[in-house]
Amino acid sequence: MGAIACFDDADGDLIEDGVDNCPTTPNPDQADTDNDGLGDACDSCPFVSGQIGTPCNDGDPNTSNDQLNESCICQGNCPGNNLELTLTTDGAASQTSWEIIPQGGGAPVWSGSGYANLSTVIVDQCLPAGCYFLRVLDSGGNGMGTGGYVLSVQNGGRIIDNAGDGVFTSVSQIAGVNGFCLPIGTDQVVPWRCDVETWLPSDFIQVQPNPLVSAQYGTGNQTDDGYQWWFFNPDGGYTRRIFVSHATASYQFPIGAARCSYLRFSDLVTLPLPQDVLLNVRVRSRVNGTYAEFGPACRLKIDVAGQCPLTQLVNDINSPYHSCGITNVVLNGSKRLYAQYISGANKYQFEFDDINSSYLRTIASTSTSLLLQPWATLPLQYGKTYNVRVRASFDNGASYCPWGLVCTITTAAAPPVASRTMEEPMVQLGSTELLLWPNPNQGDKLNLSLTGIDDYEGPAYLEVLDLLGRPVLRHALVVAHSDLNAVVELDGTMGTGVYLVQLTVGERVFTQRLVIN
Repeated sequence: MGAIACFDDADGDLIEDGVDNCPTTPNPDQADTDNDGLGDACDSCPFVSGQIGTPCNDGDPNTSNDQLNESCICQGNCPGNNLELTLTTDGAASQTSWEIIPQGGGAPVWSGSGYANLSTVIVDQCLPAGCYFLRVLDSGGNGMGTGGYVLSVQNGGRIIDNAGDGVFTSVSQIAGVNGFCLPIGTDQVVPWRCDVETWLPSDFIQVQPNPLVSAQYGTGNQTDDGYQWWFFNPDGGYTRRIFVSHATASYQFPIGAARCSYLRFSDLVTLPLPQDVLLNVRVRSRVNGTYAEFGPACRLKIDVAGQCPLTQLVNDINSPYHSCGITNVVLNGSKRLYAQYISGANKYQFEFDDINSSYLRTIASTSTSLLLQPWATLPLQYGKTYNVRVRASFDNGASYCPWGLVCTITTAAAPPVASRTMEEPMVQLGSTELLLWPNPNQGDKLNLSLTGIDDYEGPAYLEVLDLLGRPVLRHALVVAHSDLNAVVELDGTMGTGVYLVQLTVGERVFTQRLVIN
């Protein structure tokens, strides 16, 4: 009988421990895919030479202590800022490339190209603190279509969000001298107003109030503290910054330390926000005249095309402004047509179409009412029936919403006689006056009236001041059809004495004294 061979085989795979590439883990076929001498069965990175924690070189000179991470990817410690670029290509990805260059000029510090069609690629890089430009390029000169890109700080928020909107020609880049700076700040739009793409021009946005800014309310120079908003088109063209301080905050928002955190889009009178264009918005705080860095970006769009409300002549026989279907209309300046009011609209266009001829006339008004008088150009005629449509604008007539429903009006058979009759409305001339009653007042309810505010529709703001000029009451009201009638609840909160009531309507301020007994 021959001798039985004996050898050490701790894992029982019939491979002697001395030559087993996994001596404590069964690996009978001795597979070693990455050829690093360690069998696949016991290799934590079977497809990459080395194991988790093995030193390596990630090719980024800005990182240190590079080693294989838990995903078997070579990664170093980033002492600067870990950036991530998510790029979605179109059907001609070979035309797409990108680069990040220093704002002061010089060679790109990060770039890429050569991607597959209709794919999403995520690349990351460590960049030191500083200011840079991101340029996304298309050699075909027709952009990326529905592709796009997002540049963000890993676990720190977006810097530029142009996802799904690669509509440019050869270069997509923020216009002007401003790119982006690292590290980014922490000030950001409140979540419920971030990434809204259905805004109307009359809407507003708000930043999360920064305690450092709020602490400066009523302290020191009130023009030194607040927030700077930055709106920009990632593809270039529009870029606009506006600063709102404690001193310049709009009275349309609640009084207090957070008032300057609000911004109404219509406050951008110079270079207003473009409509139906994807924008990004970033914001930064300023305390004692010193700015922080801009925080994360949000997407924003004024979607007039998608959200544009329709209007028409008032069609309510119980309303004093009923205008749809009216007959026997005179054209001597004693009759107005009224359209339905739309919040935030600042111009209305009326269209008159004679259904029995080729007559077509449009005329615009800054209010919902239109005075019918002998116009110098294409005046309306007596004895006619006209189709009338109305449409609204939020940008002073630069663009309009679609036309609303058609109504008809029929003019009188002939002009009225020269002498005035009792049935004809009288056009009263004179100054517009704010009326308050009862005055003196018991401190419970206050009635107010303001009539004849020609060519104005929209918000009005009531403020009651004591004799030291301190506000004790504020209310937002609405002017409809050039008139304002309202009842304000005082609720007994005002002590006895004399107060000053100010009503702001557009650019006009009306003032009256109020006595509380």
